[in-house]
Amino acid sequence: TLDYLGLAHRDSSRRYSIGPAMHILAAQSMAASGLFARALPHLQTLSKYNKLVALGVLWKDQVCYLYHNSDPGNFSAGLSQIKLYPALNSSIGVALLAELPEDQVKAILGDKYTGKVAKLLKKTNKQGYAALRHSDHVSLALPIGSPAYAAIAVSNIKTKEEEDSFRKLLKKAVSEINK
Repeated sequence: TLDYLGLAHRDSSRRYSIGPAMHILAAQSMAASGLFARALPHLQTLSKYNKLVALGVLWKDQVCYLYHNSDPGNFSAGLSQIKLYPALNSSIGVALLAELPEDQVKAILGDKYTGKVAKLLKKTNKQGYAALRHSDHVSLALPIGSPAYAAIAVSNIKTKEEEDSFRKLLKKAVSEINK
């Protein structure tokens, strides 16, 4: 059935791979949502600062990066970096989890939902953005939409001044994307 629909393709050795209809479905869903088209100019602007720039959505306890790139000289490379990443290790994941009701977060995270996680999500929700502090850098993310359905992030921030500056840039980008 999947082969017939074009969602899968069976080769001569009877192994399956992704079929052309899956690519069509993916392309049409990205175009129909409008998110990527609205976010693209802001991703390009943020990429010029030589930082990691990302756009992602929450799927279960993972973030699916729609764009993820740290190479300002090769903007299109961010399109080939689409991958899943644990939500609690991602500023995008934390920003999006913080927007959800606590019972929903508990259902998503299961035993990963601890007092430390609850405190982080409450703080993130209150301040309106996620700030994950690593040993040598900070990653900031702001949710997009109301209710939030995606988030945009900048990582590899080294100083407090950069953090303040990128938070303002992200707020402006989110405001424009939400229009």
